[in-house]
Amino acid sequence: MCMFGVGSLETPVRSRDPEKRGIMKNISFTSLRVRLMLLVLLIIVPMLGLSVYYGIEGRNRDRLEALEKAKRLSRNASMLYQHTILETRQILFTFSQMPQFRDQDSAACSKIFADLLKKTKNYTGFSAVKPNGEVFASAPSIAKPVSFADRPWFRRLVQTRSFVIGEYSIGRISGKPTVVLGYPLLDHTGQL
Repeated sequence: MCMFGVGSLETPVRSRDPEKRGIMKNISFTSLRVRLMLLVLLIIVPMLGLSVYYGIEGRNRDRLEALEKAKRLSRNASMLYQHTILETRQILFTFSQMPQFRDQDSAACSKIFADLLKKTKNYTGFSAVKPNGEVFASAPSIAKPVSFADRPWFRRLVQTRSFVIGEYSIGRISGKPTVVLGYPLLDHTGQL
């Protein structure tokens, strides 16, 4: 015996429920709602693109302005530094010509230093040093003997017998960050 069965085939029925139908089948470009949404998108997308573009351009412009400002500040700081060095060199030269310094008059030199230190803001202190490196006058004043004989700037001053600019360091007398500028006091034979 043979059996044959015939089953019923279900025919797909179009559902009216949007969740059951494909999204693309729902979109009809003839619909007023769809056309309005496309119109809004056509307006918003370019505006959004322009906003992003101008935001990037503004950021780049701000970055370039900041770079230029940093360069200006750097140039100004450099000019101020050079001006301070020239001014200090003139002050030190003037000291080297004064008899109080040539005679190593400790009290008179310390008073001159103290008066000048009160009137200036760029300096942390002044010192007059003997050829062996011992300080004989200073402002601020010193309580115990101080020697600069071991400092590289002092050794260079003794060797070159000319104006020197030291390295950044903490001052032995002032205890503050400083860059030492030194000028030699030479006698008529060119000796310290």
